[in-house]
Amino acid sequence: MPSSDLRSTLLLVFLTGQSIGAIAAAQDRAYRITDIAPDTPAQNQGGLVYPSFFQPVTAGDVFLAPAGTGLPSIWRTDGTPDGTRPVVAGAAIGSGALIGSNGQRAFFAGSNPSGGTTALWATDGTPGGTVLLKAGLGAPHDPGFEPATAVLEGRLFFHDCAPRPSTACDLWTSDGTVEGTRKLVELGHGATRLTGSAGVVYFLASARDDVRLALWKTDGTPGGTISLRAFSNTGLTNDVASVGGRAVVVAEGKLWASNGSAVDPDRKRHV
Repeated sequence: MPSSDLRSTLLLVFLTGQSIGAIAAAQDRAYRITDIAPDTPAQNQGGLVYPSFFQPVTAGDVFLAPAGTGLPSIWRTDGTPDGTRPVVAGAAIGSGALIGSNGQRAFFAGSNPSGGTTALWATDGTPGGTVLLKAGLGAPHDPGFEPATAVLEGRLFFHDCAPRPSTACDLWTSDGTVEGTRKLVELGHGATRLTGSAGVVYFLASARDDVRLALWKTDGTPGGTISLRAFSNTGLTNDVASVGGRAVVVAEGKLWASNGSAVDPDRKRHV
């Protein structure tokens, strides 16, 4: 029987041979789909890295990349040369980013430099399925309390914030359709720490008439968006998690739990 050193050497040779074979096989299977941006300067020469911001849609992915001159366009690909093409030009949607997807539609937030506002778009990867959901969205102005944007339970949650000096923001949601895009609640600051499970989304935010952070929940409707409990400024209020429709939040130096129902504020260790 070979010594342990010899067995180790033989194993290394075997694995190296296997790795070389796997790399060669992968190279045989890999192929270029399309040359999106020919003659683009290298990154260290001022060029940008494309494609970027991949998000899934039905039967493919969308991403940002140049399509001629001007702002990056939204492209779609199914992984084949024939199935890779521009969807909508950057000039039509502004400068921005693909910010999430619910699996069928991806969401794009584009800025309007002349008006200082943001527009929210959704796309299913086709020109006809690319729609403007909400225009004129104001940007948040409090860098110490940045509102969150997230796709949870199949819906995008985003904000429309008042002009300076106000820090007020409205929380909105969208399922990727115009009719499914609506305002949920007016907040003193934007929502943060968005988390969801079992059809319920939890977040931290302050009300317009109360500067304290509170635990909120929403089912994606205005009537189902409620504040569960406001916390004092004692200790830290900095995180929320959700499992099985329940929320766990760190606040006032304690760990709290909620089943989504508002309760007696004097009840200890639970909301």
